[in-house]
Amino acid sequence: MPRCASQPAPGPTLEPASADLGRRLWQEASPAAGTLVPVYLASRRLTLPDDAPLRFHPAAWRNRANGLTGPAMLAQMTDPATAKPLGVHVTYLRPDGSEKAEGAGAKIKLGRAGVVRLVPDEEVAEGLGLAEGIETALATMQHFQWAPVWAAGDAGSIAGFPVLNGIEELTVFADSDDRGAGLGAARKCASRWAKAGRLARITAAPAGSDFADLAWRAA
Repeated sequence: MPRCASQPAPGPTLEPASADLGRRLWQEASPAAGTLVPVYLASRRLTLPDDAPLRFHPAAWRNRANGLTGPAMLAQMTDPATAKPLGVHVTYLRPDGSEKAEGAGAKIKLGRAGVVRLVPDEEVAEGLGLAEGIETALATMQHFQWAPVWAAGDAGSIAGFPVLNGIEELTVFADSDDRGAGLGAARKCASRWAKAGRLARITAAPAGSDFADLAWRAA
């Protein structure tokens, strides 16, 4: 299992109030196969990996200001170095699974942010890929034949992604959003890994897109 490079021990971290809700939803959820999760992924030209930490909740809690309680794809977020569960990433779905649910906050994080290990640790050797979204990471592996890839969740998590012992090469598949946050985060991450003596690459999607967009258009 990849482990974080030697660093000073961090101080105590308070667990967000949403962590309990995330754990409850995760425990209530069922395996993703045979649910709306593969339906949603298929709408994005993706397939459900057999061993991905993804589950399905038929009636996941949702902030009333954003929309109604309904079906959701859940993903377990873990510490990049230790694999300790930190929180749950929630993608709310339409009742037929054809797309994300309407309304604000169609994707949220409950608990502390971490990576979604779409590929088990035993399949991660010397090289690792990192993308922002779950769909982007899956698209990179399934349509561009590059593996293994983890999902960081957002640009900020890529910017802070730690140097991991045992990983000699990191490739960041950067989103090219209008604000430039994706490329900026990728550069911060790659710079830190390079200073640690690791090989770090950035592969950026065309302006205004990500690799999930490219896969959808090409399919």
